[in-house]
Amino acid sequence: MDEHGAVAIVFALTLTVLMGMAALAVDVGVMLAAERELQNGTDAAAIAIARQCAQHAVDPVTYPTTCSASNADATASTYVSGNATATAPYLLPPDLSVSWSGKVGGITVRAETTEQPIFASMLGVTGPLNVGATATARWGPLAAVDAVFPLVVCKGALPEPNVGPVTLMVDPAASTSLDACDGAPDEPPFGWSTPDDPDLCTAKITLLPSIYLDVLPSDEEPASAGCDLAIDELHNDIDATAVCHATHEPYHCHSSATADDRTRVLAVYDPTAGGPASRPSHALLAFEFTGARLGDRASHSGDGNWSGPCDPDDPTYAIDELQCIEGVVRDYIPPTDGPLMDPSLTDPSTIEDTTVLDVRLVD
Repeated sequence: MDEHGAVAIVFALTLTVLMGMAALAVDVGVMLAAERELQNGTDAAAIAIARQCAQHAVDPVTYPTTCSASNADATASTYVSGNATATAPYLLPPDLSVSWSGKVGGITVRAETTEQPIFASMLGVTGPLNVGATATARWGPLAAVDAVFPLVVCKGALPEPNVGPVTLMVDPAASTSLDACDGAPDEPPFGWSTPDDPDLCTAKITLLPSIYLDVLPSDEEPASAGCDLAIDELHNDIDATAVCHATHEPYHCHSSATADDRTRVLAVYDPTAGGPASRPSHALLAFEFTGARLGDRASHSGDGNWSGPCDPDDPTYAIDELQCIEGVVRDYIPPTDGPLMDPSLTDPSTIEDTTVLDVRLVD
């Protein structure tokens, strides 16, 4: 029996289906590409708006752009349109929420576009198809940080942000030289916390009254090779000409350091509760070091000189007795290092002294 005609019919039907599937794949690919562009644009817009709001909250002089719906809309238009290569997207009004003097807030950016199918009309699909994307970013104080430099400061021992420099010193041999510590005048103004990761010399800090910090005297730095390196790095960032300790090799000393390089996120503890070696966490702050005299090391930026008893050349104190830190409390937006505080679950009044704001995408 001659089957040539049947083969031709089957081939024609199969070819039609294959061409339809290929055509549909082209249309779907175009839609997915448009959606990806929109998502990139809304992500970038949400992060940019959140960073603008956080920067204005911590330093309105340097960052005068206010955190407003109109400015958010302008920024969103720039980033969403800049990522769209096809049809101009339709930007819905950004959903901006701000509380607590601008230090806590969120922004949701939504955008849509339409794509005209090229081949799907062969399958009966007519008219433009909608494509959309949404991104949400938040900014606010950190409630917890996984990698904090293990130097802790007594609540009330430091001034307001960007006022300074301030010098804090502890003389283990004579309590009369201790600086004031709010609510506990005999409490040292700073000390060390026990690292959760001795190899990296970092502590995990959570801002809850029920979370207590292990506070070590300032002259008892954590005993680990990781902490030796971390403290060396701090000194090298303070004094670009510092020479590394030969016993701490391998270690790379760099020749210059910026203000951010000299800044560490420190924990603040409440001296009015707990015991001498265990105090509740209170806040996180950013401290730009200009000088440090810790353990058997001393360094200073600027002219390279200490003033007063913190001078390591002062014969009154041995280098490993008097401990000093000097610097400025800074408002600071660090790299992503969460988790971010949830304003709906945390009373902002408990973290009003926090100077470290975080910005991140949450959806």
